[in-house]
Amino acid sequence: MGKTLHIKIDKTIEDLIPGYLDNRKKDIGLLKNALEQEDFYAIQKLGHKLKGSGGGYGFDALSRMGHTLEISAKGKENQKIKDTINELIEYLENICITYE
Repeated sequence: MGKTLHIKIDKTIEDLIPGYLDNRKKDIGLLKNALEQEDFYAIQKLGHKLKGSGGGYGFDALSRMGHTLEISAKGKENQKIKDTINELIEYLENICITYE
């Protein structure tokens, strides 16, 4: 188990966060399946979506991971994609959110 990551999120979007994070957890299955099928276009699209949405919800690390997925999919870098999926899993398992 990884280190707990403390994230501060704006209280005005508190009700949106559980659904957003649930959808990111669903993305993990989609990403794993796409990687297994070597569907790099699907990985690129999911990465692009993650890159664009993460920061808006206060999860800058998700935006960074999305960018990595998008670029890695363009280059068909299977290992980098796998590593980033694992990083995403660990991140989602270890975040602790405080609403301000």
